[in-house]
Amino acid sequence: MMAFFESTIGRILLIAFVIGVWGINVCTFSEIGDQSAGVSTLDLQAIDIDDLVIPENVDYVYRSSDRDPFFRGRIRPPVPEENLPQQEPERVYVQPVLTLNGIFDDMVVITDEFGGSFFLKEGDRFKDGIKVEKIYQDSVILYHSDHTISLVINN
Repeated sequence: MMAFFESTIGRILLIAFVIGVWGINVCTFSEIGDQSAGVSTLDLQAIDIDDLVIPENVDYVYRSSDRDPFFRGRIRPPVPEENLPQQEPERVYVQPVLTLNGIFDDMVVITDEFGGSFFLKEGDRFKDGIKVEKIYQDSVILYHSDHTISLVINN
């Protein structure tokens, strides 16, 4: 078979076949893209809002269990609405990992879990809105997301 396509007659037949397929495709797509065959336009300004009607009764009922793509071929029992959770779970506050490295007069040096150092004064905000509330001789009080954080030096 390979020898046939390497011969001159085989190549000519193959080229003729390819040209024929491309010709059919061009004719088909030119008919689809022909603008003169049945193109209709609609003037949106001519539409009266009162003519648009929303149906009063819709027969379709959405069921989320029918649309799960991961349960192909398996039947999953419907979940009763009484067993569905009614409220969002409570968010748990995660305190940021911070270390107090030093206190110099009215300035503190705080390091986060990634090694980033922050030089801050009272009232300054850093890293996701953490506010420096009060600086003491050996500690600092921070305020973050309605929680108070106390950092002690050398701890």
